[in-house]
Amino acid sequence: MSVPTFIYPHDPLTPIIGRPTAPAIILMTKEIFANAKSVPSKYGSHGHLALVMTTADYTARAGQAYTAPTFPIRPTRVANATTAQINDANQDYADAVSAYDKHISVQQNLKQQILNAVEPIFTKKLDDKIHGYADVTPQELLTHLTTKYGTITDTDLEDNRKKLSSPWNPDDDLDIIWGRVTDCMAFAKDTSQPIPEATAISSILQVFAASGVLDQYINEWKRKPAADKTYDNFQEHFDSANLLRLEELTTKQAGFHSANFATPPNAPATASAAPTTSSNSISIDSTTMYYCWSHGLGFNPNHTSATCQRPSEKHDHTATIRNPKGGCRLINTAAFRRSPS
Repeated sequence: MSVPTFIYPHDPLTPIIGRPTAPAIILMTKEIFANAKSVPSKYGSHGHLALVMTTADYTARAGQAYTAPTFPIRPTRVANATTAQINDANQDYADAVSAYDKHISVQQNLKQQILNAVEPIFTKKLDDKIHGYADVTPQELLTHLTTKYGTITDTDLEDNRKKLSSPWNPDDDLDIIWGRVTDCMAFAKDTSQPIPEATAISSILQVFAASGVLDQYINEWKRKPAADKTYDNFQEHFDSANLLRLEELTTKQAGFHSANFATPPNAPATASAAPTTSSNSISIDSTTMYYCWSHGLGFNPNHTSATCQRPSEKHDHTATIRNPKGGCRLINTAAFRRSPS
């Protein structure tokens, strides 16, 4: 009989380089749980999650215990059995063998995924001198790693809080911010230093203020009644605000394109709001944008051709707004992106 093969959502697991840390173990646990749950099982309602969870944790989550299959015994021929009865017995046996093989295959797959993700020295305690890891379950491996290396330290908590203050590129979607908040709050949830919603809101307000593109909406938020300043309302407020910002930029698109990255002619003294340019930026109606060969005009003063962190294949680090050298000529927002031709 052929060995069953399965497609897992995280194969391989994110590798842990060097000594495991609590954040790395938490990520591994999340990925291995997803892998175990992705393969259906007739013996439980959560796939093969029981192979990597403790019995108590699995039962609490699933609402029922997981009954691991045992290798089936071939059915005994019953005297005077009909053909239909014989066929049914044979099919039941074949199904039981298939389920057992599936259980064993998933168990071995999950164990090997964990072993492949961690340097051998950190699982050496479970490595039998004769049988190696043959009798070790993936749940035992995960428990060992969590117990020895998975304790969240004060340094881990401080690093986690710092992530909340990571700069936001206005060219990126706000979902990046919301996802970061979710991860940071979840990491600290069951520790001595959980992150309250008010703390998350305060940190992200500072991030938005540093971006320089949401000042109006920050002031609107600050004027709201205290009872309305929930995290859900915070997300809704700034999602709507950012959408309005992008719509306004789209409306101004034609105005920016009329400048077309060229040095504007000298305007009469009576003219107002004429586009002005420097080597790497353009200003129209008090709005300043910065040029990158790969991504065009954006609002991040730290994102130019020379400082681009995600350059395309033909990126020219010397390109400027006055001399784009064939680079992207569009506004770089979540709504407008195009690679240079």
